[in-house]
Amino acid sequence: MQIDTAGSGEKCLQYVQKKQYDLIFLDHMMPEMDGVETLQKMKVLETDFNRQTPVIMLTANATRGARQEYLKAGFTDYPAKPFKEKDIQEILLKYLGEKMYRQEEDTECRTEDENAKIVMEQSDESMNHRM
Repeated sequence: MQIDTAGSGEKCLQYVQKKQYDLIFLDHMMPEMDGVETLQKMKVLETDFNRQTPVIMLTANATRGARQEYLKAGFTDYPAKPFKEKDIQEILLKYLGEKMYRQEEDTECRTEDENAKIVMEQSDESMNHRM
């Protein structure tokens, strides 16, 4: 598994215009452009590489109705923080399937987008669990 990390919504938008990803994680609370705004901008990009890509919202917002709001905004899924490694593994299996995701496989993290299959959008302040 190869992972691109984008430290901002703007960087994420640059990545998704260059290639197709199998899965995208967006953190809600980021500086400058939050995850909801990033997703909305992704949906109107001229390039359509990732229109069918599942986009998972990562957030500490576990208030009543939050899940429905994120799904209504266009996110595919929503594990509220703090989440456990098992929660992320379940999401990877659900959306990538066993053929693409195996727990014992090494994960390679990249800050460049070459050969990437996953974008993880996160801010250092709000991401409390890293893969």
